[in-house]
Amino acid sequence: MDTPPTPKFTLEGKDLLDHLAERAAQTARAELLAREERRNRTIATVIALLGLVGVGAVMGGLKLLVAQEMEQIQQDVDEVQAYYETRIDAQLERLSESTRSEVRAEVLAELGKELGDVKRQLALNSQFEEYSELAGQLIEQLSGVHRAHDRYVATVLAESMAAIRAVAAQPELTSRSRFIVVTRQIVDVLVRFNRVAEIDELDTLLGDVLRTDPELTKALADHYGQLVIGSPLPLSEQAEHVARLETYAEAAAHTLHAEKQLVWQLFLEFKRNDFRRSAATDGLLESSQDLPPANREQFWFDLCKYSDPTLWLLEPDQQGRQMQRLMEALVQHYPIVQRMMQQTVADNPAIQQNIAERRLRTRAIMATAGRPDAAPTAEDESSAVDAASAGSNLLRQ
Repeated sequence: MDTPPTPKFTLEGKDLLDHLAERAAQTARAELLAREERRNRTIATVIALLGLVGVGAVMGGLKLLVAQEMEQIQQDVDEVQAYYETRIDAQLERLSESTRSEVRAEVLAELGKELGDVKRQLALNSQFEEYSELAGQLIEQLSGVHRAHDRYVATVLAESMAAIRAVAAQPELTSRSRFIVVTRQIVDVLVRFNRVAEIDELDTLLGDVLRTDPELTKALADHYGQLVIGSPLPLSEQAEHVARLETYAEAAAHTLHAEKQLVWQLFLEFKRNDFRRSAATDGLLESSQDLPPANREQFWFDLCKYSDPTLWLLEPDQQGRQMQRLMEALVQHYPIVQRMMQQTVADNPAIQQNIAERRLRTRAIMATAGRPDAAPTAEDESSAVDAASAGSNLLRQ
């Protein structure tokens, strides 16, 4: 590799140490910047390919590209270290024998520290790219898989959970903006398959990070809400999950989804009071008027969604039936709820489209699973494909 020119100087002792250490640090930083530039070019290339040929065709290429870049950078750093060790020995020839060993040891220690930091950063980057690759593979491996294949799902998720545990121990990785983007993919799959144990562990490991992202707080508030409200157990026997629900609902309210806290507070209070009207539920329903217009529409759509389990579950289960019973009781005690849900859907074409896409996706998935009675009509074929690609998590398995 091309090495930077070394100026002639007549330094000794501490001055020599400082100069050589500074040059080593500058070179290390330069290599680090070069690494970042290479990595960014690599990622940009992969993203461009993704747009052209899809995830599966380039996932293997991603690993190869990243590995090649990392190997080349490692070679560059090793060459820098060898070069400066040679230069140091040449400069030390002018020093007395009594100070030569001491100065050489100090300079090499400083050089080793600087280049060691670069090598550690390279290792972290490699670890992060592997984590990103796993997230992409996870989506592919579980595409078209349903809850009946629970053992296969658990096996596939085990590798991803191991990667999450390793990454969670590295704040330098979890603080990256791309970490949130990649983790959304994993959470999307965990929620879709209702993986309670894995999501609990993820919350334990990374809850503080997850609660900073609007999309993750929304997804996890809904997950814990469906888990708690959809359970036949009383709230007193679900204290841990109730606490997680309240934490994520509050975090969602502080980001972009103020309606989430209100929805789950309403359901919690209604369940706590055995599906009977109370002053608390009166006040919570009234406070929906104070939500911003977009959040208010989403509040009523959420209630509409939970009144019909086929709008959020591929196949209704106990959670869906329990949520439906809660909504039936809520409508019975508060007739205005039914009117507001109907009005919100009637007045909002986007919500109507959302509901239509959910119906289409159910028929498309059922047809793929060999359920011809649920297959989309010929007229719906292209729409079903569009709906499936537009929202991979419209329905929970």
